[in-house]
Amino acid sequence: MASQAESLIGVLTETRKLEKRLESLTRLSSDALLVLLLLHTRRPASVKELTGHLGVSDSRTSKLLCLLEDRGLITRRISLSDRRVEQISLTPRGDQIIETALSVSASLHEEAPPGWPLNIEPSINLLGIIIGCAALVCT
Repeated sequence: MASQAESLIGVLTETRKLEKRLESLTRLSSDALLVLLLLHTRRPASVKELTGHLGVSDSRTSKLLCLLEDRGLITRRISLSDRRVEQISLTPRGDQIIETALSVSASLHEEAPPGWPLNIEPSINLLGIIIGCAALVCT
């Protein structure tokens, strides 16, 4: 049990470091980047769907969407099937950021700190995607 706890401490510590690095590079929170990833896989998505996946309040989701829209990474439009629903999609720039990030995500696996357990490899890949997004948002 102690070794599992130590592994988890390592993972959480490294994750926190990466999130701080990400925020300093992009001026975007990990939640904002998660929105981009969600839109990449579930396009278009409604505000309600994004809020559910993020596990944050409606107001937090709204703030994230305003930020991403201001940066030209997403667009919003009224659903044709239900005018009460707003559909959110990636812009071509947002799409490009995600596509490029997906192609470079494997590199983070090589940089993983010693001692990280093998069973967290999907988390390492996700963090690679996020770091890749960070680098592209800054350019």
